[in-house]
Amino acid sequence: MPPGNVPFPARRVEANATWDADESARKTEEQKSRAESSSTALVSSSTAASSSGLEIPKDPLWDQLAFGQDLRAYQAYAMTDEDVHLVSSFLELTPLTHLIPQVAKLLLRVMRFLRLCDYHVEDMCVILAHASAYFLDFYCKRGSQLEDDEIGNVLGSLIYIAHCYVQDETCPLSLWHQHLFRRYCDLKTLNAAVIQLMKLRHYQLRLSDEDLTTRMSKLEGSIRCFGNLEPSFSRLNPAASRSRLVDVAVRPKHPMASNGYPRPKPEGETTAP
Repeated sequence: MPPGNVPFPARRVEANATWDADESARKTEEQKSRAESSSTALVSSSTAASSSGLEIPKDPLWDQLAFGQDLRAYQAYAMTDEDVHLVSSFLELTPLTHLIPQVAKLLLRVMRFLRLCDYHVEDMCVILAHASAYFLDFYCKRGSQLEDDEIGNVLGSLIYIAHCYVQDETCPLSLWHQHLFRRYCDLKTLNAAVIQLMKLRHYQLRLSDEDLTTRMSKLEGSIRCFGNLEPSFSRLNPAASRSRLVDVAVRPKHPMASNGYPRPKPEGETTAP
């Protein structure tokens, strides 16, 4: 394949390197503690959903997921069952018909990464809606030149681009590289790939209201059974309004975001001397 035809022409940094997911999948005490913490954080929303008569599934509804069989073997890489549903619905919005293990693992790790960066599930839906449209455009132009093991890296990079476009608080590319792409390429190569992907779209990242609404409906519908969506969350184009986080983030958050940047103080709040 001639160099430059796809965003990731370089080999992995290590010849026999394994994906970071192989390491993160091991059940360490630290991971167990983090999982327990996440479960505690979801108690309030789950309780509210139960009181409204919504039955929360205890496991992913595999039979209802188009990519359920592809993802089932890698459930251990998912931070929540909700992420499995999101990834499957996200893939349904792309031209892909099957997954190889590397792609399944990486996408589930991306969902975990977004949650650890403190993004709400509503934010993740908006990000995935944009990224799925970007990938469709990319696949139409370069899909015939794309090898199976490159798909995950392209999808991960497009999710990064989408999160930069729709979020007020973004996680630096260096952290995405450190946690998701470190074993595949160096930061300079990843940065060049991101630029090339945006160039293929002529740097146009906004979606039409109709396209965004259709994609959001698909993603929201797949996770509504978990009861974690905000009832007031319905927006045609969240990226058009940079105050989206204020409208969506009704739950209290720690004053310091997981991505290392301090959160802005609510209007009118003063700091005690």
